[in-house]
Amino acid sequence: MRLKTKLFIWFLALGALTVGLLWLFQIGLLNFFCRAVVTRRMTQLTGALKTKNESDFALFVSEAGNSDGVCSSIFEITDGALVLVGDFHTDGSCWVHSIPDRNVIYLYGKALSKEPDGFMTLLSSDKLNRLYTERTSDQISVALDGSVAEEDLEKYSPSETEGDSVLSASVFKSGSKKYFALMSAPLVPTGSMTKTLTLQLLIATFAAALFSLILALAASKRLSDPLAKLNRAAALLPEGGFVSTGTDGCREIQELDATLGEASEEISKVDSLRRELIANVSHDLRTPLTLISGYAEMIRDLPGEATKENMQVIVDEADRLTAMVTELLDLSKLGSKMEKPEISRFDACAFTARVLDSYNAMTQAQGFRINFSHPDVPVYVEADEGMIWRALTNLVNNAVNHTDDSRTVDVFQKVEGDMLVTSVTDRGEGIPADELPKIWDRYYRGSETHKRDVIGSGLGLSITKRIFELNGCQYGVRSTPGEGSQFWFAMKILR
Repeated sequence: MRLKTKLFIWFLALGALTVGLLWLFQIGLLNFFCRAVVTRRMTQLTGALKTKNESDFALFVSEAGNSDGVCSSIFEITDGALVLVGDFHTDGSCWVHSIPDRNVIYLYGKALSKEPDGFMTLLSSDKLNRLYTERTSDQISVALDGSVAEEDLEKYSPSETEGDSVLSASVFKSGSKKYFALMSAPLVPTGSMTKTLTLQLLIATFAAALFSLILALAASKRLSDPLAKLNRAAALLPEGGFVSTGTDGCREIQELDATLGEASEEISKVDSLRRELIANVSHDLRTPLTLISGYAEMIRDLPGEATKENMQVIVDEADRLTAMVTELLDLSKLGSKMEKPEISRFDACAFTARVLDSYNAMTQAQGFRINFSHPDVPVYVEADEGMIWRALTNLVNNAVNHTDDSRTVDVFQKVEGDMLVTSVTDRGEGIPADELPKIWDRYYRGSETHKRDVIGSGLGLSITKRIFELNGCQYGVRSTPGEGSQFWFAMKILR
């Protein structure tokens, strides 16, 4: 399923869910919430009434009637009678003032049995039948136990103007006297309200459905079209033909477009460097192979030329080929993380001295001079000794290959804070400033005409960079054209 279709369906489902919840709470649960609100308010009023004195009853029932539409009748319980001492009658009919004496006695008995909490119920024509007649007296003769059976209640056919109400009947004490209170509050006329809300919701549902449809179409198009455009452009990525879409979509899509653009540039650069590497390696391979082949043919055809010097040329060129293949394999293994560093603790100054001692034969035979300056005390670090040996050797080889006719290389170690910095400096032509950021890049070669190196295959810096990264070393290069280059790396000192 296409992304645009999925987004369209999700937006429609969200709209349908929103409308469904609106119908549920506004229509399906309307009566439930109305009853809960009125019942809670009646409970509060009943509790408040029990804290009042008789002198406050009239004001209390008046305020409750005006603010909450509550009808109230408060009776003092005397010997053999209920005497009305507080009364409030709202406009229109109400349950409290419509209940005949016999049914009042019944409610008094229910409240008496549930003292002190009282009795509360939802009243409708099928819950409590009664006569639709006003009470004719303010004093009701009653047995104090309220003994009227429910089957003896007078029957009633309700008026169309009367709706459901919440009725509260409670018995309480105030001072030395005992009182019986009847209070009723009408529920909202949910029948007419439900019809009104239903009509409103029908209109709102139609409008919401139309709006959701338009929003779903617009949003799905807005979100999916930039991705579809980006996908078409990304299909050209392997060929290096990716062109940024310049999409104005959301930030994540813009970031993806920028990332793909950077990846396309990197792929193009790597492809260019790969072709350059193939050309350079082909040149490096062809030269020793040509020499090996030429000297071998000469020795085969001219037995007198099978001298030690000619044999050494073949051996040297074979060694060069071996070194080149080894470095290619090393670069491949380090790049694919097949080779993991084996961390150990060692004295970096003594370690560097051992590396430079391996150049003694070359310095004596070819006149090179390697100057080494270091701290007078041991400086311990943690790294893979074998990898760091390779990296330092590559830097020294690089300096030997590029130093000037003085054939001098300077190796310097110093402590800077909690780091030991090792630098290798040549006195050659230096590196142009625009090439310094690229000098560590994989496959990179300088812009000068390719020439055969004195030592190594030209891949040393790529290998060195990966070794430093695997061992957590900081590294860099400083160079001034005409004065030489300084490659350095720093390792954390163990205290």
